[in-house]
Amino acid sequence: MTINILFTLQIAGRIWFHRKRVLAALGPEQAKMYTGIAAVVVESALPFTIQNVVMLGLFGGSNTAQNLFVSLLVQLECIGPE
Repeated sequence: MTINILFTLQIAGRIWFHRKRVLAALGPEQAKMYTGIAAVVVESALPFTIQNVVMLGLFGGSNTAQNLFVSLLVQLECIGPE
């Protein structure tokens, strides 16, 4: 879970860094695309991260409800950007 969060933050940070350079060189119209790309990367990793936090809490508390989240975890792993 930590690696996915770190990779997502690194990817988004790199995109925002390039956006800043494009903004300085070409203007705001050309840099707008980079904001949308960074938002897509963060939004695609967000459901997986939230589900992992919930699953970790249930697993740590030895709650049997964790079994309901296992199938969802597998499906959300396919959606994530990494």
